[in-house]
Amino acid sequence: MSTMPTMGLPAAAEYLGVSDKFVRRQVSEGRLPAYRLGGPRGRLRFYREDLDALLTPVPAARQGGGHA
Repeated sequence: MSTMPTMGLPAAAEYLGVSDKFVRRQVSEGRLPAYRLGGPRGRLRFYREDLDALLTPVPAARQGGGHA
């Protein structure tokens, strides 16, 4: 676990440029770790490093290749 400050659901969605619903889906499918404050019904919190890990770089297009 990190010592970095956490952010809430709206801030995490804004950071990723997606909806709150998308972030919740990633949590429920086990793709994004989240932490709750105040028990099982508490607010979700996220570490930025976990959000960054969700982002996948897109490989650069090959040079010189053309479309047939």
